[in-house]
Amino acid sequence: AIWAQATLAGTAFAGGIISRCQMTFAPLAALVAASFAVVSAGLPVGYHPVFVAGPLLAQNLEIKNSVPGSLCNTRGEFEWLWGNPNFTKIQALCLLEGLALGGFDAEEGLSVPKEHIEVRVRGSLNGTGFGGFGSFFGRGLVEGEAGHLVPMLRAHGYVEDESVFEVRYDWRLSVNDWKLDVFPLTQQRIENAVRKFGGQ
Repeated sequence: AIWAQATLAGTAFAGGIISRCQMTFAPLAALVAASFAVVSAGLPVGYHPVFVAGPLLAQNLEIKNSVPGSLCNTRGEFEWLWGNPNFTKIQALCLLEGLALGGFDAEEGLSVPKEHIEVRVRGSLNGTGFGGFGSFFGRGLVEGEAGHLVPMLRAHGYVEDESVFEVRYDWRLSVNDWKLDVFPLTQQRIENAVRKFGGQ
């Protein structure tokens, strides 16, 4: 496979302030370019499918903590902690235990998970809607007010998970980690969108 670099830029609108947030993806340059070059049959002329990669640390994360005897043990369930505006003081402390990695395998370039801890993007990588980074600790990023990105796209005929998609990722991990899950999933979704809207 040919690995190239492509940058997906998501524009986040929060409190009337426009900030540009970029995420660099190693593979799929041609596919990403194609996804924006397709004339959509289900959108107004000149509009194309959109994939939004949100701000790095604003990706909401869920934690399943199975550490024996820990006050942060989630009893086999994933709990939304990072990005949740309603988390408690105890849960705030649990972030330190839950978000920590067990180490890094420099030879493989892969993160080593911490024992008894599982972390995932809110709603999982292939979840629907903009639950991963639509809002962050109660502040709208791409969702919410009419001037934010997703409502603006809806007003132009875009539909979530049909013509506008959220690219989710665990910001704690390395690019090599993303190659194993985020990149293949994103590739498949781009290919599906290209086919759906009469692509190449």
